[in-house]
Formats: sequence, structure tokens, C-alpha cells
Amino acid sequence: MLGMGFVSAGAYAQTDDQHISSDEQLDRQPNKHNGADGLFIPNNLNIEFSGQFLVEAWDLNLTKETLLGGTVALGYSLSDRVQLNTEFSLLHVKHDTSNEVLVPAISPIVRWRSQTHGPVSVFWEIGPGISYATNEVPVGGTRFNYVFQVGGGMSYIFSSGINLIGGLRWLHLSNNSLNGRDKNPDIQAVGIYVGWVIG
Repeated sequence: MLGMGFVSAGAYAQTDDQHISSDEQLDRQPNKHNGADGLFIPNNLNIEFSGQFLVEAWDLNLTKETLLGGTVALGYSLSDRVQLNTEFSLLHVKHDTSNEVLVPAISPIVRWRSQTHGPVSVFWEIGPGISYATNEVPVGGTRFNYVFQVGGGMSYIFSSGINLIGGLRWLHLSNNSLNGRDKNPDIQAVGIYVGWVIG
């Protein structure tokens, strides 16, 4: 009986150790939750689809713009905190004068995870880019422009290999005075984006 008691106690202790070890392992990999993959898994490739809406908020020029469009991004997680995305976007820019322009752009976006709470990860992001529009944008500007974006967001583990994503962004668009200071109106817009990530 005494021997059986020692065996039972040892088995209980081993089970408890395995539970602690599992918890510790989860802490080391905070982007794993209930067996599902998170957004920041090291050496992981993914593809992101999102839609965004932005409004020019300040530094107004001759017109005020609203921007509506979608993005497709190819992402690679360098670590459990840093992700590099190549983002392809197509924005429909509408001026309050009814002039409308399509702005395709490409931007490398760097994201870094600041914290994780269960299936939710909070991150910051930043990246420059270039664009070439179907017409001058803003009015009085040029078709070629530089793009700069910065913001933050959250991802949520929806299921294994699928994450919901959303965030706030500030977008700057201008030609950086390539054709002179008098032909360099800009867009300073803020807005939101939502989408999902596969991979």
C-alpha cells in the first residue's frame, strides 16, 4: 500500500510538472493559443487581404479628399515580435470637387508586436512607399507620389492559420517637391482598415 502511495504521488507530480511545462512553453510562444497559429510565428509566410477608409484631416489644399480601397500584402515573420510585409494597395481618391483618381501603390510595412493577451496581439507599424495615379493627385500635384504610413492595430486568432486584423493609420502622400515647391500639394489622411490574414 505504501509503495502504491509513492507511485501515485509520483505520477501526480509528473502530471503537474507537465502542466507547468506546458504553461511555460505557452509563455515562450505567446502567439500560440489553443493550438491555433497567431500572426507573429517565426519564419512564417502569410497573405493579407484588407479594406481601408481614410479622410484628409488637416493641412488641407485646394480640395479635401476621401480615400477608399483595398490591399493585398505578402508577409514574413522574422521573429515572434517582428513582421515584414510587402503591401500592394489600390485607393480610390475622391475630391470634394467630384474629381476622382485611382492610386495604385506599393509599400514595405514593418510591424512589431508590443503585447499579447490570449488570442489578441497588439502591434505598431510603419513604412514608406511609392504610387502612380491615373491623374494628378491631389489637384495641382503630380501622378507620381511618395507614400508614408504609420499606425497601430490588433490581430485576433479566428482559427488555425486565420487571423482577423484591424487598425488605425495615418497616410501621407506627396511628391516631395520633385517638380518644385509650388507643385507639391499633399494629402494628410487618417482612417481605419480591417481584414484577415491567411497563413
